[in-house]
Parts: sequence; C-alpha cells; structure tokens
Amino acid sequence: MGSFMISEGIVLIAAVIIAAGFSVVVLNQMGIFQSTFSTASSAERDIALTKIKTVYATNTSSSEVEVWVKNVGSNQITSLDKMDVYFGKLSSLQLIPYVASGSTSPSWNYTNTGSSSTVWQMTDTLQIKIACGCTITPNVSYGITIATPNGVSDDYVFSVS
Repeated sequence: MGSFMISEGIVLIAAVIIAAGFSVVVLNQMGIFQSTFSTASSAERDIALTKIKTVYATNTSSSEVEVWVKNVGSNQITSLDKMDVYFGKLSSLQLIPYVASGSTSPSWNYTNTGSSSTVWQMTDTLQIKIACGCTITPNVSYGITIATPNGVSDDYVFSVS
C-alpha cells in the first residue's frame, strides 16, 4: 500500500507540473494575442478619427494647381510629406511626388495655414501646390486625390473655364 501512495504522489506532482507548464504557454499566447489586438485596434482607431475634405482647387498657371484641404477629423496628421497626391485628367490620374522646394515637375509641396508646419492639426487647412508638368486645358475635368499616411483619402473634381 505504501508504494501505491508514493506512485500516486508522483503522478499528482507530474500532473501539477504539466498543468503549470500548459498554463504558462496559454497565458503567454494570450499576451501575444492581446498585444496584436491592441495594435490593430489602435490603427483602426487612428483611421476612424482621421478625415480630410478638399475645399477648393484652381489653376494658378497653365501648369500649376493650388488645392486647399481641411482636416475635419478628430485626429492630428503627421508626416505630411508622406501623403500621396494624385492629379490629372479624370481618366488618367498619376501619383505626383513630394518635393520640399524647387521647381521640379511633376511635384507637390504644401503650406500649413495653421500653427505648425509639420503637424496638421484639427481644423487646419493645407495649401497644396502641384506643378503637374502638363498643360491644363480649359473645359477638361481634372481630378485630385489626397491620401493621408494612414490611407484616408478625399477626391475632388474641377475644371478650368
């Protein structure tokens, strides 16, 4: 009978060790899952709170356009040089590269009419200047798409008379 109790004690200790090891693995995986879920939730929250609205666009010369875009969301927008700007005739928009200064064409740059030049605060308006390297033709519809670094975008269509 004594050997039976020793065997039962060893089996019980082994079961406790296995259960403890299993719980460590499960809790570790739950922590990884929670971290991944938290990161995804943060990104989705950022997208949900970001909203922009193109207010107006016009040509300033036969090859340049100015666009005014307002941050109407509840989120500030950073890395403004990482935005994507598309411009062209409606059937053929093309990505215009950002150039901080100079007269490279095609290119775009911006002026923040708000308090900061690098952070687009809520209710601030950006003035975006596009040098398209093309001739803007009267009575032709042109499209502009502005996309923030997190993928929120706005489209605007205009024509020159």
